[in-house]
Amino acid sequence: MEPILSSEKVTIGGQVVTVRELSALEYLDYMDYVNSVDTPEELLEGSSPKAQQKHLLGWRRVTLLAHSRLVAYGLASEDIDEAQKAIQQQYNTAGLQQLNEVVARLSGFSLDVDQEEAEPAESQEVDTKK
Repeated sequence: MEPILSSEKVTIGGQVVTVRELSALEYLDYMDYVNSVDTPEELLEGSSPKAQQKHLLGWRRVTLLAHSRLVAYGLASEDIDEAQKAIQQQYNTAGLQQLNEVVARLSGFSLDVDQEEAEPAESQEVDTKK
């Protein structure tokens, strides 16, 4: 039996890429993967600018890994690990983000950020002077 999954064509760099939503099993596998990714250690109050930068880069790495994994599933790849590596090599971050957004929307992931939750983090200042 063929899966009944929605798909969509996305144009990136002049090329058309077809991505699809995740199946229920792939969704569970993806959630397991995301929960297995090592996250940066908690940033302590009063951390140095260098520590803050390292923390930010650590979260960017997590985001890149999660997005490339989701896109690998959305491209219906047989070997997800290999597909994820290939995606990381073939797409820049903007292209990866574009594909991720389409696969996430098709798969029912919420992409909305609650403004009330986002604003305090954005406006929060860290005092680096001691």
